Amino acid sequence: MPDDDTTRHTRDAQVCQGLADAGASDLVDAGDTTEALEGCRIDRDGVGLTTKCKSAKAAGTDGVSCNTGDDCAPGFDCVEGDKGGSVCRRYCCAGTCETQVSQNSGTTFCDVQRLVDTAHKAPVCMPLKHCKLLEPGACVDNETCAIVTASGESGCVAIGTAQAGDSCEENHCGAGLTCVGQVGNRRCYQLCKVSSSTCAQGQTCKTTTLFKDPEYGLCQATSSAK
Repeated sequence: MPDDDTTRHTRDAQVCQGLADAGASDLVDAGDTTEALEGCRIDRDGVGLTTKCKSAKAAGTDGVSCNTGDDCAPGFDCVEGDKGGSVCRRYCCAGTCETQVSQNSGTTFCDVQRLVDTAHKAPVCMPLKHCKLLEPGACVDNETCAIVTASGESGCVAIGTAQAGDSCEENHCGAGLTCVGQVGNRRCYQLCKVSSSTCAQGQTCKTTTLFKDPEYGLCQATSSAK
């Protein structure tokens, strides 16, 4: 899902030939006579998608420029960059990026991005751009500040078209919203401040354990008094 680093159930993107998620250091030298390393990547299968083993001799890891997935190391794929061009990012189909650092040794989080080769979206580890929730100017114009990890970290993510109540399994939420919920049933919720709620009529701003600062919460239906 776009804005949360919790466990997801989707296609695993692991290196083929029994080589578990090999990195660039495991690549075969050009003169090596052993079996060439292959990477398992999402690819087209007719009108649908599948995973295929492909040659992975390139050494492109996080943030390295690429034209296709073949330019990226095993476990990585080529995605559209947020500043133009395209870059290699590590798959996070298992739902976590806790052990993956960015090109600048920073924290990353699991987010859906568009693959260059298929034009479809897939979960990859993206650099975490810290921000303060509901703070004007916290992110650039085409991004919004949302909760992006299970531990409650907030970060800038692309503004999507999904609105409050809409599914956000594959699409980003709109500005001022965040994506939360159980696997397969994640939805967009309006972010709010408990002390000065701007929630719609019939809703109340309620904080949860997801928030590090209890001042913030989600707009949820007001409980009916019995």
